[in-house]
This record gives sequence, structure tokens and C-alpha cells, in this order.
Amino acid sequence: MSSAQDADALGDAARQILLSVWRGAKLTHPQTGGGCYFWFLDGAVIDDAGPRELLTQELIPALAPGLPIPLTERGRAVAERLIAP
Repeated sequence: MSSAQDADALGDAARQILLSVWRGAKLTHPQTGGGCYFWFLDGAVIDDAGPRELLTQELIPALAPGLPIPLTERGRAVAERLIAP
């Protein structure tokens, strides 16, 4: 899939997270608590759906819990496509 197709296929939550990380926000891998997953974006808890979508589309890598998650090369290309006029 091309970066244009990837960008068009993203849901709103995933799109906002992708752009936030591209602009420098810190996304950290899920932390577990009582069987629930928690993702953090700049220290705020966010829903699991957006980051899972980014993982599924390989726009972010799977890393150990607690580590900041960068965009993959493909993720950067999709983010740049989203901000292009």
C-alpha cells in the first residue's frame, strides 16, 4: 500500500496520534494494570484503538513497555502525506 492509501485508510484517532508523534509528542507502549492496556501520549492516557491501528499498519514499531515509540520510515511518509497541501 502506498503512503497515500495508508493515509486515506487511517481512522481519526490513529491519524491524530501519528501526526502528534511526527510533531514530537512522546508515545509510550502500553502499560498493563488489572488486565487493561494503557497507552500514553505526552503523559496522558489514550485509548488503545489508535495505537493498535498504527501497529497493525506498521507505522510504529512494537517495543518494550515504557519505551518511547518512534514512527517507522513508512509512518513518517504517511504523516508527511497527511500534512501535504
